Amino acid sequence: MIESQFWYKKVTTDIDNVVPALNYYERVHLEGIKHTKMKGVIHKLLEDQAQLMQVYEDAHTDCSMLHKWFEEQIKVLKARKRIEYMKDPELKETFGELKKTDIENFVIADETIQSYVQIMLLLELWSESLEKLVTRISRRGIYLTMISKLRIAGEHEAYIDTTHETNPETL
Repeated sequence: MIESQFWYKKVTTDIDNVVPALNYYERVHLEGIKHTKMKGVIHKLLEDQAQLMQVYEDAHTDCSMLHKWFEEQIKVLKARKRIEYMKDPELKETFGELKKTDIENFVIADETIQSYVQIMLLLELWSESLEKLVTRISRRGIYLTMISKLRIAGEHEAYIDTTHETNPETL
């Protein structure tokens, strides 16, 4: 099982950590998909449920926070670039008096802002994916609880897979 890692502080302190953070969110998502399929001894699956929820909820929260942080950074960068372009004598000399839409076009075309937007979109992708994953894993816990109530009575635990319930002693 993947361990919880928190990237918000690392990325907000050093932007170069964003690539490992994005890779982590992808790994967490891919690993989490494996846990949405219920197969195994119900007792063991139920034991792991709380820990699974914690890992995937933490990843979703962390990713969402980074997404929001990048949104705010983009706003700040755009504001700074607007001021920079309004005061730039070379732009005035080359293009004459700039209108608000001209300045906005320069801001939108800025490479740094474009990079931040791409990162923000990737974070949004992983945040949405992790949110859906958390929902599916939560639903898995509900299903496991319901199945557990109906499990085989006696000396052994029920074993489930996607097609039928079987006795683990006959596997």
